[in-house]
Amino acid sequence: MESLKGKYILIAGATGTIGAALVKQLSASGAHLFLLGRNAGKLSSLEQSCKPGQVASYVCDITDLNQVQEMKAAYFNQYPAIDILINVAGIGIIKTMDQLTEDEFMQTIRINLYAPFLLVKAFLPAMKEVKKGLIIQVPGVLGKPQWQVQQHMQPVSMALMA
Repeated sequence: MESLKGKYILIAGATGTIGAALVKQLSASGAHLFLLGRNAGKLSSLEQSCKPGQVASYVCDITDLNQVQEMKAAYFNQYPAIDILINVAGIGIIKTMDQLTEDEFMQTIRINLYAPFLLVKAFLPAMKEVKKGLIIQVPGVLGKPQWQVQQHMQPVSMALMA
């Protein structure tokens, strides 16, 4: 297995439960981390829990094209390359289809489908240029059939796995 030491890794959704646990694991590997989240306080706290000089953070709404473009510029001002892009940001609105509002459905689409598209669109060209890179998208478990109450989420999860 290839070592992560010295690798440049972007983590979207770093302040969530899965993201924060991932940051702790990866910070011990010697990788350079660039953490994304919407909460500056949580990002700062998470950054301080890692080795100094190894981690940078950026407040970003990854559903906003302009913010993603600004974040991309900030990323490449900080680091010379991107080896791994990890997106663990996502939401699951636990309601039946008849209870779900149109706004809630669209919020789910923006965060769970459109945001990953924006991230890949922003960073894939840099990976293609050097002919290497890894993109990890964690779609969650709401696409699994046993979650019958979240039937509206199955198309989103299936689209991410396609």
